[in-house]
Amino acid sequence: MGRTIATALAAGIIAGILISFVHLMTTIPLIIEAESFEGVSATTGHSHGAAEATTAHSHDEDAWAPADGLERFMFTVFSNVIAGVGFSLLLAAGIVMRGRGIDLKTGVLWGLAGFAAFSLLPSIGLPPELPGTDGGPVELRQVWWILTVTASAAGIALAVFGQNIMFKGLGVILILSLIPI
Repeated sequence: MGRTIATALAAGIIAGILISFVHLMTTIPLIIEAESFEGVSATTGHSHGAAEATTAHSHDEDAWAPADGLERFMFTVFSNVIAGVGFSLLLAAGIVMRGRGIDLKTGVLWGLAGFAAFSLLPSIGLPPELPGTDGGPVELRQVWWILTVTASAAGIALAVFGQNIMFKGLGVILILSLIPI
């Protein structure tokens, strides 16, 4: 069991570091651009000017926020590593509960399935939004995400582990039903 946890920790750290570099190239530039439209200070993360008047909350000017550049990126890496470790531990628990051995192929396939269920399929129907954009009530988007993740995971599980063609077909139909036309 200790080896499984150590492997999950290592995989989570590696995944967190890798996704941080993806975020550096794709997500962070979008956030910085969105902050410029919101009137958010690049160094303090606090709102100033006209944008502040339209927000429903206030900011403590003395509150700490990471500075742009290396400090901000390192906090992004730290957050992504924590998330990666958490997801890796969940995947390891699922593999162990299934009662089969864990090898590189199994870990990669379960990791891809987890990525598809928790990130890829939900983002097809409800893409991530830039800060400051109106995407509808947060509560409804959260419920939608939870239902989509549940349906995605169930569909993948049925398609892969289904005992007969009917269950496998039901899993494929469930996954395809999540893709908007």
